[in-house]
Amino acid sequence: MPNNHDRDFHYSCRCGKANFQSVKHRSGILLIGGAEGGKLGEDQATTWLLNRAKGGNYLVLRFGNLGGQADWICDNYPSLIGSAAELSIDSREGANHPDVIEYIRNADILFFAGGDQN
Repeated sequence: MPNNHDRDFHYSCRCGKANFQSVKHRSGILLIGGAEGGKLGEDQATTWLLNRAKGGNYLVLRFGNLGGQADWICDNYPSLIGSAAELSIDSREGANHPDVIEYIRNADILFFAGGDQN
């Protein structure tokens, strides 16, 4: 996909190579808060979710800036994913851009990153 530096969204694949062919994954929902970071439950829950995606594409959705969630997945669970990427959507126009829609369609796991929790 083309360079997106001058658009209302930013995409960065942090590891692996996105596979745009369908993966036979199982549905699942994981709700986890920032206070779980580094605790035993976080690892167990994350492993459960990634196993359901069967080596698929992990995509972090956020607003404002790219973050470090995809990097954390790459560092800690490289054998469970095909790729990990971040997508920051900064406007309604960006959200409706065909490339953004394609990134989301090709994801097997969507992680919605939270904001400042102070």
